[in-house]
Amino acid sequence: MPENSRIDLVHPRIRPKTAHQIFDGFAEELSALSDCSNHFLKQVFSAPETNFRASLHEGTALVDLQIHGPRRSVIALATLEEPLDFMPLAEGSADIVCFILSPQTDGAVHLRTLSRLSRLLKNTDFCENIRKMPDAETIRMLAANPEGWLLAA
Repeated sequence: MPENSRIDLVHPRIRPKTAHQIFDGFAEELSALSDCSNHFLKQVFSAPETNFRASLHEGTALVDLQIHGPRRSVIALATLEEPLDFMPLAEGSADIVCFILSPQTDGAVHLRTLSRLSRLLKNTDFCENIRKMPDAETIRMLAANPEGWLLAA
């Protein structure tokens, strides 16, 4: 996977009750990787319906946040034990959530990253396999080389 599409944080098989719990769970780790303060990210995450863009496709949610502050893009992925409703961000539920936090100035780089991740999350075989993966490192390796896995499968 190209450098601007690497997955920095992976949380497999989590059990949140709400989408807000997912965002809060990632806030501290995202702040350390992006140079945004934890307090600032928690404020942004407290109103995702106004700060985020989200799309759902066959049980996957791609959540996109471009803001001033991060020094680089950070990508987080979580698999959920049970599908979770993502209203009011998007209509539907998901058990795979991919979150992109990018600097406002990333422009074309951000769009390429978003496009790559969107295509990856629309790959049914890829998604079915990461749903089964018990650990973060295996998911990270699969995401880093989805073409190699698809050829070997």
